[in-house]
Amino acid sequence: MPEPLLRRIPPAQQGVACVCRRCVAQYRQQTRWMPRARPEEFYTDPDGRLVFKASYHRRRGYCCGSGCRHCPFEPPGEKGNPPT
Repeated sequence: MPEPLLRRIPPAQQGVACVCRRCVAQYRQQTRWMPRARPEEFYTDPDGRLVFKASYHRRRGYCCGSGCRHCPFEPPGEKGNPPT
């Protein structure tokens, strides 16, 4: 959970209120948060391009709208789609 997002919760609600997946995904998109890819989450195609797998996209939490080969979001390639 991103610490700056938790700080947005009013003091009286901290430790009580929950933050939904959609809010986390929105925050990550607004701040352009991108996790460091793990070795099992990408490969290099024959043309030398880095290709992220669906597991990486799900962990990032939103669709970037670039038409990624392994986009797990519905509909695929639509910028801002949160995880389903």
